Amino acid sequence: MILSFARPLAHRVAPAACLARVATSQPPRASEPEPFSESDAEDLPRSTIGDILKTKDDPTLWIGQDSMMIDAVRKMSDENAAALLVFDPSRVHPLDGAPHSADAVVGILTERDYLHKVVVQGRSSFTTPVKDIMTRQQQVKVLTPSDSVVRAMVLMVKHDIRNVPVIDDNAMVGVLSIKDVVKALLDDQKAEIHTLKEFISGTSHNGLA
Repeated sequence: MILSFARPLAHRVAPAACLARVATSQPPRASEPEPFSESDAEDLPRSTIGDILKTKDDPTLWIGQDSMMIDAVRKMSDENAAALLVFDPSRVHPLDGAPHSADAVVGILTERDYLHKVVVQGRSSFTTPVKDIMTRQQQVKVLTPSDSVVRAMVLMVKHDIRNVPVIDDNAMVGVLSIKDVVKALLDDQKAEIHTLKEFISGTSHNGLA
């Protein structure tokens, strides 16, 4: 989720003759393709994140920031989850079982966080706290229920992320995964194809058949 910027490479100043030879012997470079944007997906269906959450049965899973990574990994394994929201217990009301307010969320922990920051670096899951591994709140991208599925897809592609928290008026309402987005897009296209088939066959009841 952290955007990195490549350093400019130092280069030598070539003699004029060399530059001329290069200019005449090599075809011009093709321009770099533009990043994927919402305008590239104008013809895709416009379902919203809220539409997905209404049919999503997966619970929103949490882990305390002071928990050890072994507890987080076990929870993800038991629940077949790719991400956990991380909360600060001191910001949660004692009578509340989960940090429903976005103010209590301090980050998100994903499978890739575990692989890159624990496994690859040789850390111990038993002694490494979640707060040392999680992607911190300031770096977490978020969506709202009114955002389109296409917007979610663009956000995930642009920032190379697979799980995005969904916030509605400072309340945590869920976590959207890349799997949810792909399924929603496929379902929308199936529905659109079905509607077109009905129209072509004359069984549509939209008054045009």
